[in-house]
Amino acid sequence: MSPVWCFFGGEGGAAVLGLLPMPEPILIDGQRYHGVLIPSAPVPVGGALIYVPEAWIKPAKIGVEALMSIYVSMGVASPQTVESKPGRRPPRPVVVEREH
Repeated sequence: MSPVWCFFGGEGGAAVLGLLPMPEPILIDGQRYHGVLIPSAPVPVGGALIYVPEAWIKPAKIGVEALMSIYVSMGVASPQTVESKPGRRPPRPVVVEREH
């Protein structure tokens, strides 16, 4: 399984993180589609299997563990995990040590 972005409505549409269980598409009415598992939050073992047009899918540059962390945290972990701009990671949170 590999994490992917699904852009519903095409590029610029709603972006959803999902898991691609197999890299080969299937044909539906002559069009290429991928089956994508869309987890549900906060329990990612549930969700939906959605067949998405091949052109609407792009690899997500995160691992399966990061994807699950995002869903389990109900999105709170997104800023620490997902790239905000191509080629750039969001800044790491600042750790402030308390004086004793």
